[in-house]
Amino acid sequence: RQLSGVDSKARGKHAVKGKVAALELHALVSARAILKQIRVSAPMIGRDAELRQIVQTLERAKAGQGSAIGIKGEPGLGKSRLKYEAAKMARDMCFAVHEGRAIRFGGMAYWTIGALLKDALGLAEVLDKDEVLAKVTGAAERLGMKPVDRHHLADVLGARYPDSPIAHLQPKDIRLNLMIAVRTFCQAIAKEKPRLLVLEDMHWADGASTEAAEWVAKAAGEMACVVLLLYRPGYEAPKGAANLSTTGNLEE
Repeated sequence: RQLSGVDSKARGKHAVKGKVAALELHALVSARAILKQIRVSAPMIGRDAELRQIVQTLERAKAGQGSAIGIKGEPGLGKSRLKYEAAKMARDMCFAVHEGRAIRFGGMAYWTIGALLKDALGLAEVLDKDEVLAKVTGAAERLGMKPVDRHHLADVLGARYPDSPIAHLQPKDIRLNLMIAVRTFCQAIAKEKPRLLVLEDMHWADGASTEAAEWVAKAAGEMACVVLLLYRPGYEAPKGAANLSTTGNLEE
């Protein structure tokens, strides 16, 4: 059975221990999170305080004083619905909305933040390296990003320019520069238009994406940007992020 969001290559039929007949095997080429839109047929009830807080946060961000909000709750308690309402209000206020989601089976480094960046670049369904590099080049030129940031941004997305200097850097220096590139890109697009950056299921996020989210969240105060993080109890939101619990009122 073919799974949505998974690309594979057929490897033919092979004998498998415990099976009488040979099985058709496939090698995993790539996988991506599929963001499913929730269906809404009725107005949201009982969350007036939270919705007011989200509106106020968006209004401040539009004036250049962004921030981060965390929506915390167990499964089924309304995180996705609050996200839906936040995104709808943001679009009504002329924000661009971009989303990235962590995956349960453990994505590679930068998976979650990479999904967000791909959405912002219009690369959600693009897997070809040349297409990714072309998009990054175009965006970097439009946004006035430095060549070094362009190289590192491409690396976050799993694509590397042939003339990239990254291979000559130490791992700790690469990680630091990747974080700076992600932050720089988010700052640059927020200057074009206010942004709502949504990162969902952060309790499953890889360590690199968690760190990158913290970098962007900390910088949001000087950006026309709101970073919206959705997660279950146990995940520690970036310092300074407001916590919008699905079981209670907004807490600082």
